[in-house]
Amino acid sequence: IVNKQTSEPMPVPIARPHEPEMQQPPQFPSATPGMQPSYNNDASGLPLGLRTPPSGSPVVPQMQPPHMQPYMHQASQPYPQPAYPVSPGALYQFQPSGAPQPQPMTLTGQLRLFEADELPSHYKLGAARKRWFTYIVAGVIAISIAAAATFFIIRATRDGTPTTGSIMFESNPPGADIYFDNERLTEKTPYRLEGVTVGTSHDIRIELARYTAYIDTVNIPKTGREVPVLALLKQVTGKLRILSKPDGAEVWLDGRQVGRTPAKLEGLDMTAKRLELRLKDHQPHIQDLTWPATGQIDLDIKLQR
Repeated sequence: IVNKQTSEPMPVPIARPHEPEMQQPPQFPSATPGMQPSYNNDASGLPLGLRTPPSGSPVVPQMQPPHMQPYMHQASQPYPQPAYPVSPGALYQFQPSGAPQPQPMTLTGQLRLFEADELPSHYKLGAARKRWFTYIVAGVIAISIAAAATFFIIRATRDGTPTTGSIMFESNPPGADIYFDNERLTEKTPYRLEGVTVGTSHDIRIELARYTAYIDTVNIPKTGREVPVLALLKQVTGKLRILSKPDGAEVWLDGRQVGRTPAKLEGLDMTAKRLELRLKDHQPHIQDLTWPATGQIDLDIKLQR
């Protein structure tokens, strides 16, 4: 068996078809401007691309999971690189000789690159929520204003415009007579007069014996509001002017001597009732007093012997 194995020829390896090399992703274009292939742009508008590796560097495929492998025509490093030479017009950037081999950017890096860019406000969920919140608040305010306006309009329509008003008469002291447009009312103060037409004016007078009369003009408002009238009556004192023939007679009022004729007495109590004149060699003159509303009495008396 050993001799047999020794005499057998060595197996010849089977020739396999030539496996094509993995194509390197396109590098910076060598064509003239305007003829180069299209590349993506970053957020600033500059072209994105892969730099050309140093001459003679073998292409070694990266055996990494799919999500860690770079995409074609995607940036693997920030562009442009700081301190790298740039062609006139900044169309191309050249890698200096001896520069370290750049590391391809992974899918995670690509996503982080997009995270660094600022999205427009109308694409942000937070901005949309704020915008909808503003619309909702504005709608609630508009509905509230409309409801309030409707309420007041309905209330004004339901209540209607009043056509009559009232006057409340009061006096101090009470029990005075009331004159409304020169007509005496049967009631005395205090009294409420109702059914007075709105928008009208009226003359009123309140009188009480031995008090100064209260005179005024009242206007009835169109709202129908009640008009109050309060008369603070001032008490009237009596005035007595007495002449006699002959002069010099004594003047007695309710049994009390108050002067001699001719006499002009003021501030008298209007409750006084009895007046008497006395003169020597003449008969006494006795008279009952009736005080008028003005409180003034004028007398001219001729004494008898």
